[in-house]
Amino acid sequence: MTKTDPQPVADRDLDCAQCGAKTVATTWTDDALVWGSGDSAATLTVHIPYRSCSSCGCTYLDHEAEDIRHNAVCRHLGVKDPDELRRFGNRK
Repeated sequence: MTKTDPQPVADRDLDCAQCGAKTVATTWTDDALVWGSGDSAATLTVHIPYRSCSSCGCTYLDHEAEDIRHNAVCRHLGVKDPDELRRFGNRK
């Protein structure tokens, strides 16, 4: 992870993945995701939420970070991401 926003923001809607407490703070962080291998590897930079619990000290990435990473890979590959597919499927 390369760049971090200066102050974590308390996120009262989140339960800690470790202890279940509602004392989770979110810090948005730039993350370098390497996709592929060898000469064809690409480094994709994504801005993801990094969670930390002040009750138990657990730090983690959750589904939101994974969705952001997944969508970045889809854009890199030139395919629709899941959100785009859902919007496409809901068109009448």
